[in-house]
Amino acid sequence: MRIYSNKWWEQVITSINDGILVIDEFEKVLFINPEYSRITGVGKEIIGKLLSAYRQGAQLPETLKDGKTRVGVYREINGRAYVVDMAPIEENGKIIGAVSVCKSINEVKDLSKELNQKVKQVIELQEKISTLSSVKYTFDQIITQSDEMIDNKNIAKK
Repeated sequence: MRIYSNKWWEQVITSINDGILVIDEFEKVLFINPEYSRITGVGKEIIGKLLSAYRQGAQLPETLKDGKTRVGVYREINGRAYVVDMAPIEENGKIIGAVSVCKSINEVKDLSKELNQKVKQVIELQEKISTLSSVKYTFDQIITQSDEMIDNKNIAKK
């Protein structure tokens, strides 16, 4: 099995299109990627600092303490709105850090708009399928005076 260097992993995280912030077990910021800076306006000056001291109201330290994953947390700071998912980082059953993954609200709105368009397309297709498979004739349109045919018609209705 190949072991990848820290630089390799840093390049992976840097290339992700979501904002990433990682803290250690002491709440010290270890890493942010450029997308995190773009979304939140926070630069590399945060690295090496305690997150709660630098970012008032940060919830990632809570994830570090209670080990609970948080999804879709809305944040707005200095006119920048974004949605954050947070998760603990565990090793051998012990929490050794936490990670925050964020998307700007504009991206979320764009994804939501695209999803709504796809839902509309599905509904339109379902309506077309329903129209195509709808019954063209009813039992009442079968005209007969034969008792045997009337019985057959009643059996078919059941």
